[in-house]
Amino acid sequence: MKKFFLFFIFFTSFIFANIIDIYREKGSEAAIDLLDKQLQKLQYWQKVIDDKDVRFGYYSNMDYILVCNKKRKKLDIYKIDNKELKNIKTIKVIVGKNSGDKVKEGDLRTPVGVYRLIRKLTNLDDYYGPFAFVTTYPNLYDKIRGKNGYGIWIHGMPENCEREPGTKGCIAMENEELKKLESILELKKTILLINEDKPDIANKEDIVQILSMLYKWRYAWKNSDINSYLQFYHPKFIRFDGKNLKEFSEMKKNIFSSKKGQKIEIVFTDINIIPYQTPDNEKIYRVNFHEKYRSKSYRFEGDKELYVVKTTDGWKILVER
Repeated sequence: MKKFFLFFIFFTSFIFANIIDIYREKGSEAAIDLLDKQLQKLQYWQKVIDDKDVRFGYYSNMDYILVCNKKRKKLDIYKIDNKELKNIKTIKVIVGKNSGDKVKEGDLRTPVGVYRLIRKLTNLDDYYGPFAFVTTYPNLYDKIRGKNGYGIWIHGMPENCEREPGTKGCIAMENEELKKLESILELKKTILLINEDKPDIANKEDIVQILSMLYKWRYAWKNSDINSYLQFYHPKFIRFDGKNLKEFSEMKKNIFSSKKGQKIEIVFTDINIIPYQTPDNEKIYRVNFHEKYRSKSYRFEGDKELYVVKTTDGWKILVER
């Protein structure tokens, strides 16, 4: 560890001196290009990850992770505390009556995947307890795979009648536990991971590779290098609007052609990389971030969402919004 740290100090000092020389001799664009290339290197991201606990993913703007184990009927609450994950509470829960991943409305299954909590509902039927948290099921990946249904909540229990041993697909808990959960969480900074039996665990090597890939993709995009850009997409790629890789490629070729010679600025912030459990255990991660795009002819600022899959040729984008 000490040798690595000394190497990193030497490496960063060398790069800093190099940037000054390049800026002095070639100007700001050349210096920016060097920095862009540093962001593509595994060594840089290895240092960023370093000793962080990333078993449930890499998070830039989340404070809490909820991990629901359907088979064991428990919900673990983790607080992201600097580099550590602290398990601050475990709650017994009730999940869908039927096991397995949710596929369609009415199948009485709780979905498996990655979701956010988007709002709190009150004044509900007594069956749902004092309130409920609404999840983002079906998410983008669910929709692409043809899954449907809606109304997957985290809610409480009825006070005036007996509760069935299973839900229609929601996650239910005792009302006092639901209130404690509310007192702990900040909804906008909470992510929900639902697994069937055991969570899909991330590893540092995957996350470092994905971060490097993300900035290589950005570099090709920023420089309107259509051939390099399209290499980052999986043959089975589907965009949020249903475009396949062929349709998407034709669209992007036209756009990139019109951007040739333009100065393009692309900034990624609030990057989150989360392992995504699938029934066939395919190695997939959900990647989301905030993007700022600026060119002479177009401006965009908003949230991006990717699903990337590991292949023999590196990480590829399978789904994008």
